[in-house]
Amino acid sequence: MEYLAETLPKSKGMLESMEYLDRGAETVSLIVDNYIAMNVKLSRESKDIKQEIRNLRIEKTLRR
Repeated sequence: MEYLAETLPKSKGMLESMEYLDRGAETVSLIVDNYIAMNVKLSRESKDIKQEIRNLRIEKTLRR
């Protein structure tokens, strides 16, 4: 949700020339696809994915 909230304002108007699309739905779909691709890239570049996942879970728990 944080990524969506950060990215949505940046992408405002990027599909304006596509008059027949549901621009809102397509924009959200593109943001989600980009988020997934970002995470796939990060996992491919990781040297120790299990440790990084563990660290993310700890960090997420501490933020609550």
